[in-house]
Amino acid sequence: MKTPPPKFFGTMLIVRDFETSLTFYRDVLRLKGEGQSPYAEFGGAGGKLVLLDHAFWKSVGGLAGPTPRTWKREGVVLAVQVAKVDEEYQRIKGQGVAIASPPTDRPMMGLRNFQVFDPDGNIVEVTSPLSK
Repeated sequence: MKTPPPKFFGTMLIVRDFETSLTFYRDVLRLKGEGQSPYAEFGGAGGKLVLLDHAFWKSVGGLAGPTPRTWKREGVVLAVQVAKVDEEYQRIKGQGVAIASPPTDRPMMGLRNFQVFDPDGNIVEVTSPLSK
C-alpha cells in the first residue's frame, strides 16, 4: 500500500506576548478559534493558524525559530479574507493597530487589500474580492 502524501496542517506562529497576540487575532481580526496560553488555534478554509507562546516553544521545540534578539521575520505574510475591506480598515485603524499600507485595488490579483502589523511585527494582509 502506497503511503499518502503529506497534508498541509497550517502555520504555527511563535509569539512573544501570547495574550496580546491572542487578543489581536481573536478580537481585532475576529478570527474564529480558541485556546489559552501557551497554544491557540484558528481555523479557516486554507488550513490553521496556531499561536505558540515563545517560552513554551523554546521548551518543546528547541532553538528553532526566532528569538527576542532576532525577531524580524521577512517573507511571511498572513492573509485574512473579509467581506468589506474598507469597513474592516476603518474598524481596525480605529483600534490603533499599526497600518503597513492603506486599502488599495490590485486588479492583477482581482482583490482590494490593506496590510497591518501584528503585535510581533508580522504583516497581515486583509483582503476582499475587487468589486466589478
